[in-house]
Amino acid sequence: ENRRKLEEKIKNIEIRTINPPRPGKKLLVLDLDYTLLDFKGTESSMERLKRPFCDEMLEATYAHYDIVIWSQTSWRWLELKLTEMGILQNPKFQITFVLDRTSMFSVESRMPDGRKRAHEVKPLEFIWSKFPEFYSASNTVHVDDLSRNFAMNPKQGLKISAFKESVRVRGQDRELRYLSYYLVHIALHVPDFCALKHSGWMAYVAENVSLQ
Repeated sequence: ENRRKLEEKIKNIEIRTINPPRPGKKLLVLDLDYTLLDFKGTESSMERLKRPFCDEMLEATYAHYDIVIWSQTSWRWLELKLTEMGILQNPKFQITFVLDRTSMFSVESRMPDGRKRAHEVKPLEFIWSKFPEFYSASNTVHVDDLSRNFAMNPKQGLKISAFKESVRVRGQDRELRYLSYYLVHIALHVPDFCALKHSGWMAYVAENVSLQ
């Protein structure tokens, strides 16, 4: 059933690239809400709702990855948020394409207590099927604050903490700074990302990356 839903999305939905895929680059798929942006925060400006080190992380990873934003929202609001955040027009990095909720579908997953729960997912095979000469399981990382979003591709999923209550936490939030260290390091030193366990990404940074 999940395969049928995936194939239906692949058949019926086209990806409109903003910038062409670059040969030899990895693929970084980023969630938006609560990953890069506290979209329900009470800060007075979009710049202060944006997660600390967001632009720095995008700039550092762009040297090694094509960057895709995939958000569980409508295209209209997604485009508005990204424009107000300055992400679509930053001269230091480029977004390859943006996906919204229409590229997602619902699956059933078993919860730790044994119950089944229906939820939507972001199936990476949707992207891989469109650009097989560029992206695959071995060179893709999907960063999200909700692990259920990568239920169909758990090995590529990297869960980070949700950026909420930005007024209270933004002074202490360093998540994207450390994430950029991790993503750059694995791009340089790990040929096949399937060999990694992203659940241990913070420990990997502590063991392998100089934070000077």
